Amino acid sequence: MNWYRHIPFRLQILLAAGAVLLLIVAGFTYAHWRALDEALSRAAEREAQHYTRQLDTLARQALLTHDYEQLQDRLEALLAGETIAFAVVLDEDGRPVATYGWQDPVQSLPADGSSLQWQGQPVRVWYHGITVDTSAASPSFGRIVLGISLTPLETGRERLILSTALLLLF
Repeated sequence: MNWYRHIPFRLQILLAAGAVLLLIVAGFTYAHWRALDEALSRAAEREAQHYTRQLDTLARQALLTHDYEQLQDRLEALLAGETIAFAVVLDEDGRPVATYGWQDPVQSLPADGSSLQWQGQPVRVWYHGITVDTSAASPSFGRIVLGISLTPLETGRERLILSTALLLLF
C-alpha cells in the first residue's frame, strides 16, 4: 500500500471509484446470471410439462390397448422438432414400448432430473408416471422419460448475456 500514497489524490479517488463501480457491475452481473439460470430451468420445466400432458394421453391409451405401433407413429409425429432430444415410453415392467431419438433400447436411461450432453447438445431429463386416471392414489402402469433439449433456451440466454455485457461496457 506504500505505492498508493505516491499517487496523486485525484487519481486515488478515480481508482477508488473505479473499484467500487467494478464491484457493483460484478454484483449485477452475478445476480443477472442467477436469474437467467432460474428462467432457463423454469422454461425447460414448462416444456416438459407441455409435452408430458400430450404424451400421457397417447401413452395411457396405447399401454391399455397394447397398440405400440400406433404410439410409435404418433410419438414421432408429435415430437419432431428441436425441443425434444429423446423420449421413451416404458411399460409397467420398465421395457421400452415406443421411443423417439433413443436408439439403443439396451442402453440404460439417465436418472430423473439429470443434465447431460446428448448428441452434442445439453439435455435435461424428466420422468413421468402414467396412471389409469389423474389421481395421485392411482397406481402407475408405465412411465415417460423425456430429454428436453436446452439448446434453444441457452441460445436465448447467450443473446441476453451478450446484450447485457454490451450495455455494461457502455
